[in-house]
Amino acid sequence: MTDWMECDISGIPEEAFTVRCDRCDFELTGLGDLGRCPQCASQFNRRKLLWETYGPEAFADPPIEKVEQPDESFMYGLLAAVALTLVLPAILLAWYGLFGEFDLCFGLLAWVVVVVAIVWIMLVRRRRRVDAEDEPDA
Repeated sequence: MTDWMECDISGIPEEAFTVRCDRCDFELTGLGDLGRCPQCASQFNRRKLLWETYGPEAFADPPIEKVEQPDESFMYGLLAAVALTLVLPAILLAWYGLFGEFDLCFGLLAWVVVVVAIVWIMLVRRRRRVDAEDEPDA
């Protein structure tokens, strides 16, 4: 945007920026976009006064904020934990339950859960380390 005539003031509320008359410094807030100053009767254009007072930065679009994405390793770990919680006990009970060795079944299940937890923690730490290395220094 290089000219005050190109700027769009339709989305800017009048209260956001104070506009004053060029001639008498009377505050023109609430008097519309075009008109005459009630104190000195000089014509004013709110768009032009905004441009001259605040510059093109007042009309720039706000920066877009980055949306945080959920950590993939957390989601994969959660999926693995749910799958292990639902599927593995059923398989182990069906297999070892036939032979009456319940102690072996639950011991094996505990070791599998511990190994999965260790692998999951390693993946999360590695992912965070890689992300930290990718961030630029401030």
